[in-house]
Amino acid sequence: PSSSMMVDTSVCQSSLPFIWNGQSYTSSGDYMITLTNAYGCDSLVMLMLSVTNCDPPCITDDFDNTPEGWTLSQGARFFDYINPANNCSADKGIITPGVGGNNPAFIRTPVYVSSGAAKIKMSFDIYVFDANLKCNTWKNYNCPTSIDVFYIVGGVRYPGVIDFLLPPNGPGNSPSVVIEFPVGSNLPTGTPYSIEVAFKFKSGTGGCVQQNTKYVIDNFSICEKLCATCPSAPVYS
Repeated sequence: PSSSMMVDTSVCQSSLPFIWNGQSYTSSGDYMITLTNAYGCDSLVMLMLSVTNCDPPCITDDFDNTPEGWTLSQGARFFDYINPANNCSADKGIITPGVGGNNPAFIRTPVYVSSGAAKIKMSFDIYVFDANLKCNTWKNYNCPTSIDVFYIVGGVRYPGVIDFLLPPNGPGNSPSVVIEFPVGSNLPTGTPYSIEVAFKFKSGTGGCVQQNTKYVIDNFSICEKLCATCPSAPVYS
């Protein structure tokens, strides 16, 4: 005999696409599929899917106001610059030396309080300039450049992403960098933490000096994802 049933499930938006019985879903709705039951007959199954934004709001900083709580490496500072992605208009960001000079290049965020994150999504814009920061000197890195990302809890530095290759910079390229990494059970609700980003040559790259080069970091954002792998609806056959 044929049969039918309904499955009611809810997933976090950050876990999309939702995979169910081999099908991919990206929005709320009622979805009907036909399977074969144990008797060899058709079995109609309706998935009633509800997609909710169960993650807390992202924390962003465009550095237009006076930033507080940031730790910057020697030689780095908050400063005005000319934004080449916005018609060379005046803007503000973090200015830090390019790696390979006399100073290391790293930034550390203020302390955040976790909402029970399972993953962290970090994004920022980065522009590579000559040291004079003139808009028409926006350029690519002199050699492959990467970042190490750590999240710091109680003085312990946990690796988030190591040796992440930064995409090409300069005219014709997007300045946006987006990285996601899991944090396991290290950030239960109420846990203070901060994020550290260290710039370096890509592993295996040597003999490259980026003197007369500055990086500008702007539009920094941290988003907590509460669901690393959300529960799936049952699979029927």
